[in-house]
Amino acid sequence: CRDEWAGTENNTADALPEHAGFMRHVGIYAYRVGFLHQFVTWPMGLLERVEKLEQLRAMENGVRIHIESACVDIPGGVDTEADLNAVRALLAGKA
Repeated sequence: CRDEWAGTENNTADALPEHAGFMRHVGIYAYRVGFLHQFVTWPMGLLERVEKLEQLRAMENGVRIHIESACVDIPGGVDTEADLNAVRALLAGKA
């Protein structure tokens, strides 16, 4: 699907194939110290710059990563100031 979309003249969401499926990205990372020492020496590649996902740097450098699908629904993230205020209220016992 990604290759089909990338090859379109106007690669926007409305240009995606009808069969395109989406999953939500939830990143939980575990690294060994030795790997991190290597990782920070690698330049940011094109995929990482475009998609803002640091695991793509590892993949572009030949590192295999493990991906798993969540077995439960994941709650929404904290992406806006309103989300942050809701979390603060929850932590303060006001929600």
